Amino acid sequence: VLHLYPNLMGRFLGMVLGLLQGLVLCGVLAVGLVEYSSGNLRQTAEASEVVSTFASIAQFLSVVIPGDIKRNFEDVKKRTEDIVEGVKDREKQ
Repeated sequence: VLHLYPNLMGRFLGMVLGLLQGLVLCGVLAVGLVEYSSGNLRQTAEASEVVSTFASIAQFLSVVIPGDIKRNFEDVKKRTEDIVEGVKDREKQ
């Protein structure tokens, strides 16, 4: 059957890969909304079933991310938090 439709398998695998990429992208956006937003936006994001679903999918998919990438992400996250705190401190003065 695959010999009759050689592009069929490639298109199917492309569809699956595209779906996974979309899930990862939406999951990253959902986690970003929940983790880095504040005020009403954070409350709305946490109450949303769609955002919660994508965030849980992203957390599930984080199992397949290599450890060194996770460590680099944590380093960037910490530096970003330090910068945000520094800006907040300067605004208070």
